Amino acid sequence: MTSILNCAGRSARKRLSLLPPAMKQTKMLCIAGARAHSGGPRLGLPASRGDLSRRNTVTKLKQFASAASALHQKPISSSVFDATERMVSIHWGSSPAGGVSSYPAIYLRDNCTCSVCLHDSSGIRTREMIMWKEETVDEMTQICNVQMSDDSSVHVKWGDGHQSTYTADWLKAHRLSSDPAKGRDSRFQLPARTHWTADTFPRDKRFPLKSLEKPDALLELLLFLHEYGVVLLSDCGTEEGAVRSISDKVALLRETVFGPTWQIRPMANANSIAYTKYEAPMHIDMPYLQTPPGILMLHCLSQAPVGGNTYVTDGFLLADKLRCEDPETFKLLCEVPVTWSHHGTDVQFGMEYNFEYDMPVIDVQSDGKLRAVRLNQVRSSFLNLDAEKVARFYTALRKFAQLSRSSEYRLGVRLEPGEMIMIDNHRMLHGRAELDPAGAAVRCLSGGYMDWDLVISRIRQLHASLNKAR
Repeated sequence: MTSILNCAGRSARKRLSLLPPAMKQTKMLCIAGARAHSGGPRLGLPASRGDLSRRNTVTKLKQFASAASALHQKPISSSVFDATERMVSIHWGSSPAGGVSSYPAIYLRDNCTCSVCLHDSSGIRTREMIMWKEETVDEMTQICNVQMSDDSSVHVKWGDGHQSTYTADWLKAHRLSSDPAKGRDSRFQLPARTHWTADTFPRDKRFPLKSLEKPDALLELLLFLHEYGVVLLSDCGTEEGAVRSISDKVALLRETVFGPTWQIRPMANANSIAYTKYEAPMHIDMPYLQTPPGILMLHCLSQAPVGGNTYVTDGFLLADKLRCEDPETFKLLCEVPVTWSHHGTDVQFGMEYNFEYDMPVIDVQSDGKLRAVRLNQVRSSFLNLDAEKVARFYTALRKFAQLSRSSEYRLGVRLEPGEMIMIDNHRMLHGRAELDPAGAAVRCLSGGYMDWDLVISRIRQLHASLNKAR
């Protein structure tokens, strides 16, 4: 191992470069070659002159070039430690990361990967930073010695005697940057969401239920759902069970007042438009919850002869369209809290409920990214808005709702018996055409929900296990 820094130089600001043994040798050879070329004293070369000396010089320089080439194959070429700023800078070699990455000492100490600091089976910290004693923090984050081994792992000895090791892969994966694209490049990244219209959605893409027994096919389906917000499945049969079958492969069902699974069919004393023959306007399910269900699954058991088509619109596309073309409308829909409420008794399970939650139509994160959209006829009569702004808000709300019904953006799907649709309930707006009264009682869908947190966890697990198998 090659030492970078010792405690003796703490008081002064130092930048010391860590070089593998090969580079130490090549630095001397480089000096020797330069002096030989200039006719001056030749450090590290034979004292004799003439052809033999020149041949030796050429040989040494070739060795230098070879060693330098080998060095650049290493993930890390050197490391620099700033004693005053307590910052370790990693200079990447020919690895894809490239450039320089800096790591504050306190960050490295907080993320020590040794078996004392991390629980072996859970990988959770056993020495949490917030529990450090104030009087020991300075010593614990003082770097006394840094070494780099031949495999480019960096070894740190701390002021309190503790020792940590960070592999090149760990350092590369944990590069610090406010831009996710510049850091954590080995962490699995979900595919970017693809906006679509009625003409651009890939209608022909369908997943047979049986194909999902294969992990790679299941991963493809879940990634497609995340990217497009809606996915169609075939060969699901006409008996209940397909919703639970998907859940068994992916994530726990999200149980609500409607139960773990439920049916959509016309019912007497309906507590939802879904249980009637009437058109269901474009909406998300359960906007009156702090966190509405993430994914809606609808499995067609039987279909009405006329009517009952399912519609889906990319709500994020509409929100971004308003952001670009009508900023004032977008601002209103982001800022005005709407009271979403629903109360009653579920006709299938008999559970009473009284939900109410205030949230704007468009939910935007602090960085401007869209988190969710909400639209549903279960708006309360209460409106948290001054009287002179009400008309403007209704105009904005109507514009968003009308866009969701536009044939340019709305995808029409007629689910046949044995088919299923999965919908991102945070991003997509969905609805249903009115049913013909004569055949309304025939239509029956089986439904269920899953949450995105569990589904994304499953995506990462599938990705990791498939990569490991390869």
